[in-house]
Amino acid sequence: MADRGGGAVPEVSALEERLIELIDRAGLPPASREFRAPWLAPSDGRVDLAYEERHLVIEADSRRWHMLADAFLTDRERDNRAQLAGWRVLRFTWWDIEERPEYVVSMIREALPL
Repeated sequence: MADRGGGAVPEVSALEERLIELIDRAGLPPASREFRAPWLAPSDGRVDLAYEERHLVIEADSRRWHMLADAFLTDRERDNRAQLAGWRVLRFTWWDIEERPEYVVSMIREALPL
């Protein structure tokens, strides 16, 4: 991202797109994309999706980016920081989104009492 210049927003991944489509098809309210997480300041830390009013983060974790040792450790630290800031984090894998979409939707519904 440093090569893209200041303020660059990462592109939404294919997995994030599938998650966004699943949320939409389920009739859930839209989430903010690439939310700039205040607990990650002063860096330009972002999370995949957020329901700001509910203090809920949703991450789409692919093996490509999240199973590497450094990324795995960074994810745990980010989740801890989110919790200390009063936010909850839901993480879903490709398998969750593709093979058990009803689970994904039910978890998000439970976290978003409407």
